[in-house]
Amino acid sequence: MQLHAYSSRALSQQRRGAPARRRSRSIGSSSSAGGRPTPDSRTAPPARATPATCAKSESRPCDDLEAPAAEPHYRSGRRLALCFGAAALVSPALQGAARAETAETAAPPSPSAADTSPISATTNQPRPRVYLDVRVDGEPAGRIEIELLPEFAPVGAARFADLAEEKGGVGYKQSKWDGIFLERGYVRCAGAQSLSYSADGMSAIAGGGSTLDLERELDEQERRRAEATAAGAGTAEMGAGAAGAGAAGSAGVAAPALAHDRAGLVSLVVLEAQVRPVKERLVAVGGKLVTLASQAGEAPNGSAFCVTLGPAPALDRTNLIVGRLVPGSAGSAAVVAALAALPVNMPREGISKPFFEAGKAMGDSRAIVAENRFFRPLRRAIISGGGELQ
Repeated sequence: MQLHAYSSRALSQQRRGAPARRRSRSIGSSSSAGGRPTPDSRTAPPARATPATCAKSESRPCDDLEAPAAEPHYRSGRRLALCFGAAALVSPALQGAARAETAETAAPPSPSAADTSPISATTNQPRPRVYLDVRVDGEPAGRIEIELLPEFAPVGAARFADLAEEKGGVGYKQSKWDGIFLERGYVRCAGAQSLSYSADGMSAIAGGGSTLDLERELDEQERRRAEATAAGAGTAEMGAGAAGAGAAGSAGVAAPALAHDRAGLVSLVVLEAQVRPVKERLVAVGGKLVTLASQAGEAPNGSAFCVTLGPAPALDRTNLIVGRLVPGSAGSAAVVAALAALPVNMPREGISKPFFEAGKAMGDSRAIVAENRFFRPLRRAIISGGGELQ
């Protein structure tokens, strides 16, 4: 049997009709003495190896034939054939298991949809949902999906929905994320700068341009928390015989009491965290000097909101809980985590701190403005749009 090795140059010459030079090596009885090809082999086309048994052994197939050391192309071809043969023998079941393991490793873990919090224990009815699209430096960063809680704060939940849907042209579009407070456990959005663009100055969103309704609901949440705390303390003091009945009674009171005790809660900023300093000044009115008192900064208008990263008890006194991230929505939690990871403007520690505190106590507006710029993200993060989630 003759095995011929053709070079690329010889094949190209043969296609053009030119005589091609071939190199051949004889194996077995088909070659002449001295290993030179016979005259018949010069004109015959190269023989293709078949799965039949070779001349060396009648019981061994040609695939097992080892080429001489002087011909490396035989060894490389055999190794390539063995590699393809081994790949073809891989079990389809093992391939499927490998693909499943790769997909499980690459997929991000999603939060569990099960929730045993008082929010889930209050109702089985579907709640309204809204979404907010986020951009960072002009690039889409994802979508935050929020489930509203109208049974806890009807006016607050309706107000948040109106702002998300841009009711009356007033909403969260182009609002900035102006605070990232990791130590306090939340991120903050500045909300809408104006609540009305109509000629009469009336606002179309729930609650209008005032925060009185929001303050009433905030007081109600605070009252329920106080009742739940008192009921829990009373249950702890009861004897062992009445412990079960006391726990059942306190469970009914504690269910509607909300607190910023976990991640993923959404709450509207209703009150200020601290009283702004009052600065008095003399103004000439009608030829007389009149003392006017003014406060630095602006009071909350009930549109700014926070999303908790964990327990944030400091917000219980100032923020009204109106919703939470949709349970099981890994994308919403990932967007909030990306916002929390943005670099921020940190306050300087050192000799300037006493002067800053003194100016703040005296009502210097420059100190208030400087404090409002602390913990702001150094990258532009905004809400690019929102609406009702179907």
